[in-house]
Amino acid sequence: TTKKFVIITSNNEFLYKFPNMKSKKIAKAMKNLVLENKKCNENWCFVKVKEIEGWVRKKGIWGN
Repeated sequence: TTKKFVIITSNNEFLYKFPNMKSKKIAKAMKNLVLENKKCNENWCFVKVKEIEGWVRKKGIWGN
């Protein structure tokens, strides 16, 4: 597959609407959750799980 995936490594991670800690939280991401990685910038990755999409901090994930 050409899809890329990441795993949440902490119990205190959230998906945000924008790549900013002050942005609206969309969902809580539980440890060991596998998410599709759509794109990344320096500190954040845009991810998707089912129909939920949002930004997660790079330091809270493991994977490509």
